[in-house]
Amino acid sequence: MPGMRVLDPFAGSGTTSIVADQLRRESVAIEIDQINCDVIESRLAKLRDSDSVDRFREDYCHTPNLDEIWPHVNPTQDCKTSSKSAKLSSAACSP
Repeated sequence: MPGMRVLDPFAGSGTTSIVADQLRRESVAIEIDQINCDVIESRLAKLRDSDSVDRFREDYCHTPNLDEIWPHVNPTQDCKTSSKSAKLSSAACSP
């Protein structure tokens, strides 16, 4: 939930912290390699398009408390308007 804390004891390039930040969570990243620490700081300072998790939100559209867990970024995107969901629904109904 937003505001909760995430611990990543082996942070590497910081992906866990990048995602936690987007989902409005605090993160504690532990990393001993200075090069990785520099990468993490750089990634947190400026989000790259490839780091955005927004494109995955529709994959979780049937989660009952999704808006609480994952703050809504694009209010017009939901299961009803998602072409991906329509494909999944029709595939699930096929004999």
